[in-house]
Amino acid sequence: MLKKTSSIVIWVICLAMSLCMALPSVAAAAPSHMSHPAPKKMLISAPSKAQAGQEVTVRITNMRDESPVEGASVYLVPRHEPSYLPLGQNYTPPALTPRSLGTTGADGELKVTLTDPGKFFLTAEKPGFAQGFAAVTVYKAQQEVTFTADKQVYNQAEPVTLTLRNGLDSPITLNCGAPWKITRPNGESVFAPFSIMVIIDVEPGKEITWAWDQKDQAGEQVKPGVYVATIRTSGGDIFARFCITGLRTGKDIRNPDPKMPEDRPFTDVTGKHLWGDPHVLHLHQKGIVRGKSAGAFDPEGTLTRAEFVAMLLRACGLESQTDEDGNSEESEDPFPDITPAHWAYAHIRKAREMGILTDDEYWEGFGPDAPITRMEICVMAARALGLEGEACQNAGEMAGFDDDDDIALAYRGYVKAAVEWGVLKGYPDATFRPWDNATRREAAVIIYRLMQLELED
Repeated sequence: MLKKTSSIVIWVICLAMSLCMALPSVAAAAPSHMSHPAPKKMLISAPSKAQAGQEVTVRITNMRDESPVEGASVYLVPRHEPSYLPLGQNYTPPALTPRSLGTTGADGELKVTLTDPGKFFLTAEKPGFAQGFAAVTVYKAQQEVTFTADKQVYNQAEPVTLTLRNGLDSPITLNCGAPWKITRPNGESVFAPFSIMVIIDVEPGKEITWAWDQKDQAGEQVKPGVYVATIRTSGGDIFARFCITGLRTGKDIRNPDPKMPEDRPFTDVTGKHLWGDPHVLHLHQKGIVRGKSAGAFDPEGTLTRAEFVAMLLRACGLESQTDEDGNSEESEDPFPDITPAHWAYAHIRKAREMGILTDDEYWEGFGPDAPITRMEICVMAARALGLEGEACQNAGEMAGFDDDDDIALAYRGYVKAAVEWGVLKGYPDATFRPWDNATRREAAVIIYRLMQLELED
């Protein structure tokens, strides 16, 4: 028996030695996870704006060589999701609800008619390719003349593009080459371009664009605030409203981490935490953040949606204007659960007017006193920086976190934009935790990073 057992042991040892010699070659032959080719990327080419009932052409190409992608399934999905209802412990973000539009042909093209007005993503799927996205806004077919700014929120010095479009069946007349002016909401004159007196007819279906460089009549950069562009036509005056913020103007700008100031009004912000404590105190000196109670900031406590919106508007330089818009086009309450009795009513109303908050996302109410999540902060911060377009272009893109799959598809572009601009960062374990509630300390650091001004020690 002992002899038989010894033979077995010797056989096992020999087998193990053989495997040790063979494994390197087997490992070299076997494809590793890192050697798998990355999915090819699709580029979706389609109009960014379309009129309801209008036929448009969607073209799908391989980004690598621009060759057409045949057999790609194309869908239309809402751009915004009602993702921000009060969250439970095991909340699962809702999936996008796609509407199939068809499949691309050999030329990579698909002709579709978009019928429902709203903001959407065109998305395409095909095995072997990463899912592609393109933003499209569908307008209700209207017989009218429109005058619009190309964005709702601009950084300082960013050109403002104004577009007049004639949707009538007959021409409209302009009394000169640039018959528009810029004012404040109270009517105060800011800028009127010099133009030769040339009568211009704008034919049906045609449009004209102008650019304003944010300089006043004296050639100085205008201050942050709400502005109104007014154009005079043969059919009457038309208005376009937009905001200019005091936030950072580029992704390469980085506010250096501040030093701990000598003035320390909060008993729970002492400098023990170098990450966050100096930021809180610098923002407090500027009137951007306020204490939770007398002498206390509660840095580890949660922040409400209303509190963050108020902080964000102060950082934008817009808080002083939250009550000046007596002639605002908005006459109703911003959300079903927000009335003038709420302390942040004016801030929330202004944020909705700026497009930082949308009805599609908070369709059952804003929930101003609910804790704000990290993903909500990403969305609001990106919009306040004027990055809505960039976020839509990057829809579906991974931000590089281990829990990217937990970020709702429609909002991955916002997270990516906020991370690229250095506004938010992940945790040491390489996670982002989009559905976690943000702390008051985290929010202070984010607001500090957003700001354009150089905060003094």
